[in-house]
Amino acid sequence: LEGFRVELVAAEPLVASPVACAFDEFERLYVVEMRDYSEQAEENLGRVRLLENTNGDGRFDESHVFAEGLSWPTAIACWKGGV
Repeated sequence: LEGFRVELVAAEPLVASPVACAFDEFERLYVVEMRDYSEQAEENLGRVRLLENTNGDGRFDESHVFAEGLSWPTAIACWKGGV
């Protein structure tokens, strides 16, 4: 579309196997990772990472595990300062 462009803002090792993401009001990005296709509920391989752009260059440069040990995470939503 005219007036829009796509740029890579995060890649491995900051994030792996993303399946969903959402920006919060502070321009941080929460990314849902499903690190393996698991049919075993007890493996709980899913997690959520919080990506931050600390130097203001438009690319994320810090990554923190926000939640882990999740079974089949597929979506995330940010609302009123929370997730």
